[in-house]
Amino acid sequence: RGSDSSKLTGLASLPLYDAAVDAIVSKDDSVVEASERTLSAALSEAGAQGASARALLLEMASRLERLESFETAFQALKVLGEDKPWHHARYWILLQQKGLDQRSRLEAAQYWPNLMQYQPHNLKDLWNLSNGYFAVGLQDRGLELIQKAADQFGLAPSYWVGLGQYLLRSARWDDAGSLAVSMRSQQAGVKGIKAFSYFLEGMAQVQQGRDFSANSAFSQLVEQGPLGNPSMALSMGQSMVEMHQSELALSFLLGQETQQEDPKTFYSLLYAAARGACNASELQRAHQALISAQADEAKDVWRSLECSLFTGQGLEDSAERILSDPSQLPKSAEHAVLCEAVALHLGRPELSQKVWDTKVWDTFDAEDLDEVYRSLHRLSRFQKMLAAAQWKEAQQELRSLDQTKLFSTQLARLEAFEAQLKAELPGS
Repeated sequence: RGSDSSKLTGLASLPLYDAAVDAIVSKDDSVVEASERTLSAALSEAGAQGASARALLLEMASRLERLESFETAFQALKVLGEDKPWHHARYWILLQQKGLDQRSRLEAAQYWPNLMQYQPHNLKDLWNLSNGYFAVGLQDRGLELIQKAADQFGLAPSYWVGLGQYLLRSARWDDAGSLAVSMRSQQAGVKGIKAFSYFLEGMAQVQQGRDFSANSAFSQLVEQGPLGNPSMALSMGQSMVEMHQSELALSFLLGQETQQEDPKTFYSLLYAAARGACNASELQRAHQALISAQADEAKDVWRSLECSLFTGQGLEDSAERILSDPSQLPKSAEHAVLCEAVALHLGRPELSQKVWDTKVWDTFDAEDLDEVYRSLHRLSRFQKMLAAAQWKEAQQELRSLDQTKLFSTQLARLEAFEAQLKAELPGS
């Protein structure tokens, strides 16, 4: 880079790469504009120099959302007949990002006749183009492109995975379910496809409110064992957690653990699944694995407090770490709920006031919390009502508390609180 570029013979394009990288890294307007001038000046040059300039300006403009520069490079490609379908797709997406929705959709629609005989060179080109149509709201066009490529890529597991994911993104639940079933018969010989078919079927059933069928499909997925594809396993596990299938996601991820290649990502996801499943032992194990992997010191503090509360181990030490420097926690409603629960658990309600400004509750909405934190919040409210001798209010709060989203330590506390309430309100 820089002055060292001149020492390398036969690499005349290096200053162009320097210019593009400087712009992308710095994002400073003056640096970006200087890079644009450097690259634009070389667009019409012959050979590798011009080709590099066109490719680099297109990439830089796309990443920095510089529409005018993108159009300059794009036009240069079209004049030379070097434009590819994926270049057009990136242009539509950039127009969309700049708020030009109608124009992006019109450009995509007008380009469609050029794709009647289109055969992508590889799956990456196919996904880039189909995602372009998806981005501008022409999902049916993107799906048609993918389906037409079945003969070309039908033996590749990633083709069927991409098609299934596209159907899920397009909210075509019936089509996704039908594809899942056909995968297990017509594409049975494609390596690894059976496991994905159960995942796809489960996701489609969840979205249609068919919980029993979804659980059955996800259970079949768990029984398939290690996929042999760590990145696909992470993607599946993440989707299951997001769809509130935490217990099955946890079982699935535990079956993939021996093949995981990215400890930070894997154990972060395992931690999320264990929390959603209210599994204290796996929560603690995932937390310790993340500490060993040096995942994120700031999150370690937060997870330590959360993990200590849910497992009932080392809570006072974790609380003291937070109190020594309250700035370690972001000021969000979720963190406020956690600190309040810790303070009540320790019998020191004043602690949460030392960490939190009471204004955090002004815009608070319990429905914005996930299921575990919503139950944690209601448990804290129930405890405070008991302390204030608000027996009937406490009884009503208890009825709205989802006890399936409490850890065993919390359930034990709740049992003691219920006994207190029954003593005050016989028959409650």
